[in-house]
Amino acid sequence: MNKLREDFRGVNQKVTTRKKVVEFLSEQFGYIPEEDLKFKEMGKKKIYSYKMCGLGGGDVIKDEIYEFINIDSDYGNDISPSASKSLGHDPALKQKPNQNLQMNLRIQHYGTYFARIERDGLRLSIEGSYIVGPGAGKGIIEIDEHSAELWMKGEDITSEAEVTGYVIIKHGGYYLGCGKGNGNVIRNFIPKGRRI
Repeated sequence: MNKLREDFRGVNQKVTTRKKVVEFLSEQFGYIPEEDLKFKEMGKKKIYSYKMCGLGGGDVIKDEIYEFINIDSDYGNDISPSASKSLGHDPALKQKPNQNLQMNLRIQHYGTYFARIERDGLRLSIEGSYIVGPGAGKGIIEIDEHSAELWMKGEDITSEAEVTGYVIIKHGGYYLGCGKGNGNVIRNFIPKGRRI
């Protein structure tokens, strides 16, 4: 098992997620992300990336959601009565949103799906390859137009260079996701719903 993967297991996520993701990115792609790029592991070893928006401290994301809940009072009940009611506000009773609702909000995920932690490294999503690609110092494979078409159809591609491990696939100015080379072929991970 990869040393970084072993280190990632069984540790306090709040303290180490960013550190471990940065180690993966540095080792695989020679990339160090900006300090304000945050990472959060959610679900089945999926990493999401985001930047905090707004000024000030605290949990800005939840504050902005709470602000959205209260938006109908600022804009003359522009959201539908059923949506407003589901948010804990009954316009007929002139009630404000239920404060308990704010405590019960369940955030599905933060930001953009960035990568998945695999046994042997970090497999970037297409969006992750766009974030990492411009600053990567290694692990980028430039392909021609024909190979790019095959790649976007979900097909594995061959490489003239001996490629092993996870690499970012690039055509021109476009980052087309992440593949895994075995020395001869680069395996495609484009989700079926995103293929052409």
